[in-house]
Amino acid sequence: MKVHCKSGDSDRGWHVRKYGGFYGFDFKDHILDKTLYWCNVWSGPNFSRNASFVAYESKLYKHRNNWIRWSIRGDGIYESINGATPWKFKYHWYGTPL
Repeated sequence: MKVHCKSGDSDRGWHVRKYGGFYGFDFKDHILDKTLYWCNVWSGPNFSRNASFVAYESKLYKHRNNWIRWSIRGDGIYESINGATPWKFKYHWYGTPL
């Protein structure tokens, strides 16, 4: 899997992870709730599947102590907030939101 996450102020760069690998980063929210991070991911044989998605937006996650996890899977992209289960399906491949 290849992943590239960025915000208006910060570019996290390109990263490649093997199956089952982990990629993460920490940041501080803008005091006026203006923080927005989006990610592009490529997965599958020859990185044939791709999606772009909003990974974090201050307006959507009002509690500043939340931690958001994303799981990139064969059928799409899933989200868990503060370790909640089951994971919530959020994005299809090619960036189509649910």
